[in-house]
Amino acid sequence: MIGDGSVKNEENKETLQPVENLEVSDAVQPIPTVEMPVQNEVPPAAPVPEQPQPAVAPQPTVAPQPTPQVDANQNVPTANVQQPASAPQPQTPTEQPKKGGKLKTFFLILLFALLAAVIYYLPEISKYIENMNNKDTTKKIVSGSLVCKYKNITDTSTKEIEAKFEYKEELLKKVEMSFVTSNQDKDRVKMVMDRCEEIKKSVESLKGIKVTCSNDDGKIIQIENIDYEAFDPSTLTPAFSEADGYYPEFDFNEKIDKVNKDMIKAGYSCNKVE
Repeated sequence: MIGDGSVKNEENKETLQPVENLEVSDAVQPIPTVEMPVQNEVPPAAPVPEQPQPAVAPQPTVAPQPTPQVDANQNVPTANVQQPASAPQPQTPTEQPKKGGKLKTFFLILLFALLAAVIYYLPEISKYIENMNNKDTTKKIVSGSLVCKYKNITDTSTKEIEAKFEYKEELLKKVEMSFVTSNQDKDRVKMVMDRCEEIKKSVESLKGIKVTCSNDDGKIIQIENIDYEAFDPSTLTPAFSEADGYYPEFDFNEKIDKVNKDMIKAGYSCNKVE
């Protein structure tokens, strides 16, 4: 069969002759189409030689080990097999979220605001603390003296007033008030001395009040002693007010704290002593 096919193929082939010494016109002639015969049969593939298998070395025979008897109440021994250490895995750094960022900023702003407020109101705070300390001291002293002072200085004269209130169990009893006037004008000094004498005369017949006057080298000192328990303000004559007489208008057994507040309101600085 194979031989017959090859003969037929040879018969169907055309013999191509070489072209020599042809002119250009002859060279452009169409080339005849050559039909290839259809092969109906495919030749068998060549056999693939078998690859030789590598020789396997005989394995040594291992004698079976006896299985140890283990009590049911005991732990079964396990082989201490060391596992290969795994390579450390690189850790990707993770950014921790910032906690409390806005809250921290808010507290910082609040802290600076409080510091600014404390600095601004520091004088008032100091005064308040001082008053609280004085208040505590006042509560501890239930009997003693409340000393209030006032001072007025001008270009030509100086006037100092001091009132010493005596109290017991926080109730007013007496007062000693002194007026000290200094003046460079002799006529003014004489006028102040004359008024003091008039006040002294106006109260000589009254109970609970006594006035003394003195002149020490141009300094007039007027002292009033009032016992509120015996003194009656209604007994004062108009001569007392006409001579510019003055006295602390308080009542017997009046609360010493009220006396303190009224004197401070009038411009005096007061302090309690035992």
